[in-house]
Amino acid sequence: MTDSELRADIHSIEPIPDADRDSSGPQQMWIWAGANVAPVNWALGALGIILKLGLMETIAVIVLGNIVGCAIFATFTVMGHKTGVNQMVLSRSAFGVRGAYLPSILMFLMTLGWIGVNTYFPVKVSMGILGQFGVPDTWLVEMIVITLVMAVQVMIGVYGFYAIRTFEKYTVPPTIAIMVLMSVLAWTRPGVVNWNLTTSLPPGAHLAMLTMLMTAIGVGWGISWVTWASDYSRFVPRSTPSKAVFWYSYVGMFVPTVWLGILGATIASTTLDTDPAKMVSAVFGGPVSILVLLMVLHGPIATTSSTSIRRRWRP
Repeated sequence: MTDSELRADIHSIEPIPDADRDSSGPQQMWIWAGANVAPVNWALGALGIILKLGLMETIAVIVLGNIVGCAIFATFTVMGHKTGVNQMVLSRSAFGVRGAYLPSILMFLMTLGWIGVNTYFPVKVSMGILGQFGVPDTWLVEMIVITLVMAVQVMIGVYGFYAIRTFEKYTVPPTIAIMVLMSVLAWTRPGVVNWNLTTSLPPGAHLAMLTMLMTAIGVGWGISWVTWASDYSRFVPRSTPSKAVFWYSYVGMFVPTVWLGILGATIASTTLDTDPAKMVSAVFGGPVSILVLLMVLHGPIATTSSTSIRRRWRP
């Protein structure tokens, strides 16, 4: 790790100068992968099971929906690569300067929602894991966990892009290794997954539920990231092909989202619960739960940092 990796991001809303566009395609992949290794995806994957869909069709909805949604998201990253500006500034070309006020306000509210969701789920899981080691689930312990997570998020957010890039570079690979271990344990242990689970819905309700979930947890997930899509690709040099920016961003978004969604669906096929803490308790224990805790705490830090990168708005 070098000092240049941790330098503060001094850029504003102007196009990133060519001399400062030093991010690579693989770095884009790590950034978006880290932002989507989050416990909320376990719960979203389990949602189809809770709404009485079969396991295999839930998995199909997750995969097919994200094929489309992540493609929409990755297309917007190309816009940032070509222009060098972030997504909020790009919205001015469509809505005008004053017309962009409303989208920016909505984006601010959505960011607050992201912070809330991506803090709630990790705290729930963390308390479930800590409970296995005799740590009581009290408001004081929860506040300590929340404070630690938020402190790291704020620190990374203050430094901006370069700190986020460095954080993901060193944390995503070991996090993926933990995901592999979790998947092996969940999918090989007897009684954890009900692979034969089928829907109990009548035909009309069945079709409606498939359509709703395809939109909400499939296509909708990628679209929900569109408002931040250009914020990092604008640091990629112009000499890098736009096709490379698209595919690195696509893979970084698609793989962890689908992977964790399937993991959540398979575990929920037996637990019949969307609570990530109960999912962890049902499958992972002992030393493995410590590794899961590290992954859980990584999720909100990476996700919230990615959605709250410093922006200097000018009217």
